[in-house]
Amino acid sequence: MDAGFVGAQSFDVYAESFEVTGLTPGEVNFFRVSAVDANGNESQPSDFCSSPAADYAPDAVGNLVAEPGGTDGVIEITWDASGAADFDHYNLERDTDPGFTSPTVITETMDFYSDMGLAIGTTYHYRVSVVDAGGNVSDPSNTDSAMPYDAPPGAPIGLTAASGPAEGEITVTWSANTEPDFDRYTLQRDTDPSFGSPFETDVFAESYLDSGLTPGQTYHYRLIAVDAGGGTSAPSDPGSAVALNIAPAAPTGLAAAPGLGDGEVDLSWDANGEADFDHYVLERDTSDAFEVATTVAEIVAGTSVTQTELAAGTYYYRIFAVDAGALVSVASDTVDVTIEQTGVEDDLFVASVSLIRPNPFTSETSVRYTVPTGGSVTGIRLYDIRGRLVRTLEGGSRPGGEFEAAWDGRDDSGRRLPAGVYFCRVEIGEWNETRKMVLIR
Repeated sequence: MDAGFVGAQSFDVYAESFEVTGLTPGEVNFFRVSAVDANGNESQPSDFCSSPAADYAPDAVGNLVAEPGGTDGVIEITWDASGAADFDHYNLERDTDPGFTSPTVITETMDFYSDMGLAIGTTYHYRVSVVDAGGNVSDPSNTDSAMPYDAPPGAPIGLTAASGPAEGEITVTWSANTEPDFDRYTLQRDTDPSFGSPFETDVFAESYLDSGLTPGQTYHYRLIAVDAGGGTSAPSDPGSAVALNIAPAAPTGLAAAPGLGDGEVDLSWDANGEADFDHYVLERDTSDAFEVATTVAEIVAGTSVTQTELAAGTYYYRIFAVDAGALVSVASDTVDVTIEQTGVEDDLFVASVSLIRPNPFTSETSVRYTVPTGGSVTGIRLYDIRGRLVRTLEGGSRPGGEFEAAWDGRDDSGRRLPAGVYFCRVEIGEWNETRKMVLIR
């Protein structure tokens, strides 16, 4: 107001005091008074005086409510609006301590606020005060608290599984999760593609080397992301791979010596200690070139065998290791042994397998064999690499002489067999011999 009373507002007063209302709080106002008689004559004004209009702190607001927002790290706060005529703004206080010992103060002119970027898993406490144009602050409102919404992580992407780098290993990789509250991954592995009973392990990087697996076995993988609050994502798309299977090492220590009996050879070798080892295949030939090698034994356990009923002569031996996935090692070193006689010859014919030709073959091959003079019970049976009987070519008595049995690459039911290694076991009386045959499709 103007102390010169230009544009002054006048009030008629009939007592010795007067209360002026509706003034701007805190603003200085000037006052003077004149006396008026019954005839309307007005005296000179008195000396003036001044005073600021009263300015009280605004009333506190109520009904403050804090609730988790709809996205990660957000709390929504609302409260009643202030009705103060000289309202200027609100001071919203936030603290992790319910005693508000060190609050963060947020200035807001609306009666609501979205508090973002908060730590997941932390409880926040809120209260609000009203501030008027004169800087007067109301008492704080009621307090309320909330924990920010913790949305589950997104499903991991980019999972791939690849064999290796070593035997019985698979390498699994995936794309990184970049969410701010991400904590770790849970990797699931199962031989069942529906993950009925998976093995689980926590992983804190974007790759995992899975070792100690069964070589040749297919394993399925999927990934789950876990955030700091323990929330879990949906599983990733699955990936699968075969645990790397490397052919066994060549057997070592093969030794051969004449046995105690006529026509006997004793053989021994060092044990194969590989986890997926299955059996040994022992081959014999009368030439170290092994052009028509005979498979004479498949040894599942043990590291020795005795060959019997051999004719006099020099024999060459080598041995292979076969693993559970049917992978075959390279041959061992070749050893030879000479024996003086055999107990299987007759006056005219000697039990033997003279030829399997062609070998390898694509559609048909023949086994030529000799039955000793006087005849004998004869059997010719074919086995696959796992030792399963697939075809019987001969089974009954034969007179002495030379014979030939043909095989068309089919099993006893007439079904075409797959390409691979097969073993022909010829039994003539007490004598027997096994040779390897290779079917090519």
